[in-house]
Amino acid sequence: MKTFSLAGLLRVRSLEETLAAAGLADARRELGGVQAQRARTGAALAGTEADVVGTANLAAIAATRASAQARLAELALLEEAAGGAAAAAAAAHREARTAARAIERLRERADAELRREELRGEQAVLDEIAVTRPRRSGAAEGPAR
Repeated sequence: MKTFSLAGLLRVRSLEETLAAAGLADARRELGGVQAQRARTGAALAGTEADVVGTANLAAIAATRASAQARLAELALLEEAAGGAAAAAAAAHREARTAARAIERLRERADAELRREELRGEQAVLDEIAVTRPRRSGAAEGPAR
């Protein structure tokens, strides 16, 4: 039986698709982590209430809030970058999947054509048997008069 001539390319494309899927999973995990961290920081900032006792206490509260606000801004930038990376990874995965699927369709067509050739060959043998069998059985009986 003939083998598919692009089998090596199909393996490469399948591997590329697998790697792209892993990259997409990593990018989505990173995005989810940044989003969770941003949500926790925002909740912590919103949940803090302190009684101002003196100027030192007020300065500490202001410094803490400023730090938290800066961290939220940093996390927003990280989330934006992670979102872009996730979108790029999704596009790369789609491209890899499309390339792999194109080779898979070629293999399916080649397999179907090979099967048709095998069936044609079997049919030719059956036709030959059907044509030659009556002649042989007629020759074995001898002339009929």
